[in-house]
Amino acid sequence: MIDVVNEICLRHGIEYDSSFSLNPNYVIDNLDNQYTERQVLGYIAGCHGCNCKMSKENKLKFIQVSNTSLDNAIETIPPSAIYTQFKQINDIKTITKIIVTDQTRGNVQNVQVGVGESDDTLTFDNPYMTQTMLDNIYLAMNGFTYIPYEHLNWKCYPQIEVGDAVNIAKVNNVTWEKPT
Repeated sequence: MIDVVNEICLRHGIEYDSSFSLNPNYVIDNLDNQYTERQVLGYIAGCHGCNCKMSKENKLKFIQVSNTSLDNAIETIPPSAIYTQFKQINDIKTITKIIVTDQTRGNVQNVQVGVGESDDTLTFDNPYMTQTMLDNIYLAMNGFTYIPYEHLNWKCYPQIEVGDAVNIAKVNNVTWEKPT
């Protein structure tokens, strides 16, 4: 997979940010022209439990989602920066099961790990996922807890990037931080 990422970066004249190391043992068995490069990068990121983005430095960056990725919030958003009322739309969620489907080749296949009800399950599509990859993702994400909330309109903080952990201060001096 790292060879595919490097080839895409080379083709577009961008640099790969190696702050997160892709697993060199992960390979794509059948790379065909069925997917766009953007989709392929998304699937590769998914195989590593990551999101993929372009950083401020114009580098292709992979950001891993895990329990520890939320430990160091870089900013607290105060109520004065929020234009609409912050509304929690569901109870705090904790991931205890992951299901990955492959619906692209005409038949639905899936790999899964963990136990839990649908509220505790993360489900996504990825044609390159293997059971070993999913087991590794599960080690990092099992027990990941988050607060679902409705879209929030707020003043921009240009130092915050996609994937950064933030705390959100509510009125009444209460702050929504990483759930424990």
